[in-house]
Amino acid sequence: MGASDLLMQLRESGLTIKMDGDALRVSPKDALTDETRALIRAHKAELLDALSTPDPATERRRVKALAMLDADPKLRIALVVSDPDSDPVLVTIGIHQVAVGEIEIPHAYYNPVTLMELLDQHTGATP
Repeated sequence: MGASDLLMQLRESGLTIKMDGDALRVSPKDALTDETRALIRAHKAELLDALSTPDPATERRRVKALAMLDADPKLRIALVVSDPDSDPVLVTIGIHQVAVGEIEIPHAYYNPVTLMELLDQHTGATP
């Protein structure tokens, strides 16, 4: 089993795995089994490498959001949506001179109008 397969298996079982320096943090801890712990330990180096390497699709969305912000100095927020029909829907949000981040929204709850209203409400500017 490769690191990407293991990451997918962990996510499908409701676990979140993150890097913390040279350590791996998995949550929720009470959902970990002895078998899962053993798998993570056996593949720790691969998991650290996979988590430290940006996903090419994620990196493309990040670059696109930054390019949108650079192209229009008046633009405060840039949104890049992966595929609005996917589950989850991946949305990259770039906020001018603040940050670029990505969120996963379950398809059943994805509403682009509501998302833009929330961004407007909490940043003072619509994309």
